[in-house]
Amino acid sequence: MVEIGNSNEPETGISVEDVANPGDRQSVYDTGASHSLTGDLSALCCFTKLTKPIPLCIAMNTAQQSFVTGMGSLIYPGYQGKQVIINGVFYSPDDTGTLISPGALISTGAKLNMIGSDILISTEAEGPLL
Repeated sequence: MVEIGNSNEPETGISVEDVANPGDRQSVYDTGASHSLTGDLSALCCFTKLTKPIPLCIAMNTAQQSFVTGMGSLIYPGYQGKQVIINGVFYSPDDTGTLISPGALISTGAKLNMIGSDILISTEAEGPLL
């Protein structure tokens, strides 16, 4: 298991083992995003509810104000059977997908390489991960 980013203290008791079908998750890598974000609470482990919601500033086709109400960790199956955990992912119940911020990953020491339409995530210590 390889973790990227700072982990949060679990509040809900949802563990890595409780997250269903991480291999089925579709994600969008958005180079303009400052943080990773998901609207799928069932995809997050180590979830922590925020005491004060954060207004969400994102280009969406809606006049409704959205908020980040928690944060947790996303789990993906990686190379050679490694589990890759991306920590510090915001949760907004109004979001309809999962957005990964390459900038946020790079700021934690991960390296990203574009290979065609795919992104290879690696770390110096672990090599290729995802």
